[in-house]
Amino acid sequence: MSMSAVEWKCLDEIAIVSIGEFVHKDKQKPNAEYPVYNGGISNTGYYEDFNNTGNKIIISARGANAGYINRVFVNYWAGNSCYSISVTSNDVDWN
Repeated sequence: MSMSAVEWKCLDEIAIVSIGEFVHKDKQKPNAEYPVYNGGISNTGYYEDFNNTGNKIIISARGANAGYINRVFVNYWAGNSCYSISVTSNDVDWN
């Protein structure tokens, strides 16, 4: 059995990291289409718009769950306590 070597790269060489935008809880609706992610383990509600497309890695930036990592496959709204990582390199196999 052969094993392939792993090539280590800096995150900024293969991805873009961004922080989301605040959306007030009063603007969120339970029947809206897009989940809102902030600093928790799961989404905090739903919103009528999205600011990130799916297939991203998200990281909670603040609060009791700071550092929690998740992967979101659907379009979503990233709040201001949510880092989104967009893989830009075709050389990365992250499945």
